[in-house]
Amino acid sequence: MFRGCRRLSGKPIAAPATGPGRDRTALVPFGEPAPPSRRPWSATPRRGDAFLYTTVNHLVEPSSGPSITAITSAPDALSMPPPSPFPSEYSETERQIFDAALHVFAREGRHGARMQAIADAADINKAMLHYYFQDKGTLYEEVFTYTVERFMASFGASLREASTFEHTLRAFIDGYVEFVRSDEAAMRLMVQENLAGGRLLGTHLREATNAGDAPPQILVETIAAAVDAGEIRDVDPQHTVLSVVSTCLFFFMARPTVQIMHPDAEDDWGAFVEARKEHLFDLIYHGLAPRPEGGSGSRAAPRE
Repeated sequence: MFRGCRRLSGKPIAAPATGPGRDRTALVPFGEPAPPSRRPWSATPRRGDAFLYTTVNHLVEPSSGPSITAITSAPDALSMPPPSPFPSEYSETERQIFDAALHVFAREGRHGARMQAIADAADINKAMLHYYFQDKGTLYEEVFTYTVERFMASFGASLREASTFEHTLRAFIDGYVEFVRSDEAAMRLMVQENLAGGRLLGTHLREATNAGDAPPQILVETIAAAVDAGEIRDVDPQHTVLSVVSTCLFFFMARPTVQIMHPDAEDDWGAFVEARKEHLFDLIYHGLAPRPEGGSGSRAAPRE
């Protein structure tokens, strides 16, 4: 947190000290505006009519508020509005930090990542990083939230617009594979979150599922409707979607193994991915086709 008193008059504001007992402070630019997602003020009464106006890791003096000549920060004075999913609403420096943090968190995991490594990757000093994001936990949650929301928005609309099970399945496979291919760091970040217990991922997935925005849930509902209509055989929608997601994800996670098993993948990864999408659709779609009357049935009989 900020130590001592700082005068806010449009001049550079001192960044937080990096350890106990340190008098060294580093100046960070005060002129760069906060993004809209962090711009709404929260006012906390202080000694009569004095107020401390805060945003996420920003201490500013709005023209509409009372004059502030000196402040002493307190943990309960900070507010944290939800982040915006739109990168254009972040400042250039924050987008730079997000990109660096995504790759460091994806490589090292939440607990293995270090703020100094993120600052180095973003080509800024550590004090500047702490000016924008108070601590590693705050930065991780914002980066992860942005990544999950981007995933949800990347192909959810195309799933809702699909008119048949066939179109929905193809849109899901294409959308999932293309999202991972366009940003493999995002995929590795989600894998790291799962390996760490998946608390944050679970929270986001439950919220998106309840809101009807999660692509996997849209596919679950589509499969259930197709089963009821007799369009596909009687399968468990949840298990089926888990199988679809697994097949879309595995060949990215095991790319070195895949390239050994399929030399063509090493020669032209892009062409292999396109062929893989077609193969997955063909395998899953025809595998779900209704069985002939008098055939072996749909769901396997439970084991004794």
